[in-house]
Parts: sequence; C-alpha cells; structure tokens
Amino acid sequence: MLRTILSLTQHYTINTRKWWKICQTAKYKLLYCLNIGFYIDKYSQIGYTYSDDINNIISMKNTYKDLVEAGLKEKEAKIYMAILELGEANIAHISLRSGVNRSTVYLALKTLKEKGLLLTVKKNKTLFYAEDPRKMLGDLEKKKAVLERAMPNLLASFAFIDKKPEVKYFEGEEGIKKIYEDVLKTPNSEMLAWYSNEYKEFFDEKFFFDYFIPERKRKKIWLRSIYPEDASMRALASNNEEQLRQSRFINNEKFKIESEICLYEHNKIGIIAYKDKLGVIISSQTIFNTLKSIFEVMWDGASK
Repeated sequence: MLRTILSLTQHYTINTRKWWKICQTAKYKLLYCLNIGFYIDKYSQIGYTYSDDINNIISMKNTYKDLVEAGLKEKEAKIYMAILELGEANIAHISLRSGVNRSTVYLALKTLKEKGLLLTVKKNKTLFYAEDPRKMLGDLEKKKAVLERAMPNLLASFAFIDKKPEVKYFEGEEGIKKIYEDVLKTPNSEMLAWYSNEYKEFFDEKFFFDYFIPERKRKKIWLRSIYPEDASMRALASNNEEQLRQSRFINNEKFKIESEICLYEHNKIGIIAYKDKLGVIISSQTIFNTLKSIFEVMWDGASK
C-alpha cells in the first residue's frame, strides 16, 4: 500500500481529503501528513516529499516553536496547528493530523477552547475549527493593558514584601563587571559607595571611564562616594559635577579599605575585592539599612 501511495503522490495532485483517505488505509500507522507526497510512518521514517513541501515543513516547524514560546504547551501547539491546516475536523482527524493520542487531544481541545482559540460546530459529529490567529494578538494587547494599569499598585505592594535575603557570588574580572552592570539596571536612583584605590592596580580602568561612568550618567544614577584621602582620589573627584557625583574623604591611615562596597536599588549591597578578583551581591533590606546608617554617619564626619 505504501508503494501505491508513493506512486500516486509522485504523479498526481491529490487534495487534502483524498490524501487523508489514502493515509487511513495505509499498511502502517501514519502519524503526520503535509501536502502531497509526504508521510511519516510509526518509525518516524520520511517516505517522500517535494522541495516545496520541505520549505513548508520548515516554516511550520518554526511556527510551532513560536507558539510554544508564546505560551502554548507543546501538544496544544501541535493540535492548534493541525486544526488550522484542516479547516474543521473531528477528534479522530485532529489526532491523526497532530500525532497526539485521542485522550490527550480531548484535554488539549478543552484548554484551547477556554483560551478562546477554538470554536465548535455540531453536525453529524462535533467539529472543531480555529479562531482567527490574530485573536491571540488582540488578547495579548488586552492583557498588556490590564497589567500596565495594575502595575503601579503591584510594584507598591512588592516594595513592602519582606523578601528573603539572597547572596550571589561572582568571580574574575567579568564577574566583577556583572556587579556594576546590575547597578546600571536602576536608572534615576542614588548609589552610595565606599571606594578602594586598589582598582587601579588590579582592575581594568577603561571599564569605568569608557563604559560604567558614561552609562551611569546617561541613566541618571547619582553617586555619593567616600574615598581614602590621597592625591589620586582627589584627582578623581575633581570632575564630580560632570559625573553626577559627590565625594567625601577620610584619613588614609584610618580608612584602610581593601574592598569596595556599594549600596543601590534600596536593598542591594555589592562587595568587590579587586585583588582577589571576586565579588558578591547581597539582597537584604536589613543589611542595606544597617550599612546605609553607617555610611550616613561617616558621610557627615568626612571632609569635602
């Protein structure tokens, strides 16, 4: 029978309904058929297809992936695409077209109907047909509008959640850069920092002057920093206004800081040891509040 099918598909144009009748009478259980001359048997062996059909198969495979990425489950995407191809179909045809067993098809059809992606019509049997795919875009726009309307209240509630402290570890220069990149995710905010002059010896200065500082300025992240008193730190502070920064200094003999500490995003602490090439981000409101209080006391007592 398979030879008959292949012979027919190589020489004749067969419409979809006739093709399905041929599939159903084949010797092997055919799981999926697309256009003329293409079949996959139960051993997943491709029997025959034209080059145009190959392009169609690739396109449909990409569409299937897009549907899954958009939120449909894998079998829901297969079933929805099968119904789109068939126009309207009963459960038996949907199962055959999609390669999904009937019991699973029943459950998926119910879910797709609840999502507004399918409609049914009763003739001799219950037939299913797909809603216009553009309806999905309309539904997403509605959901987006609802979420945007609710977002201010959601964020206000989120700010008062007693969050469980979290610690993330970073190693190497690239790891340290990720800590600073995390700071840049908080535009229109203030960053507090105790700076160490060890970055000059153990880190890439270009990262600060060519990337971090320009990005911080662009995102309007203001900085208050406490430095050890020495000539190089004074030189760095000479262009404070241009770099959206205020600086204070503490006697170098008393302020022997080897690690950099920065406070940002209302509850995050970045700690960086340049010499050891490692750093951590701690998310903790309690620790943040404690260190901020220490910073403010030191800020008031430091020299300008």
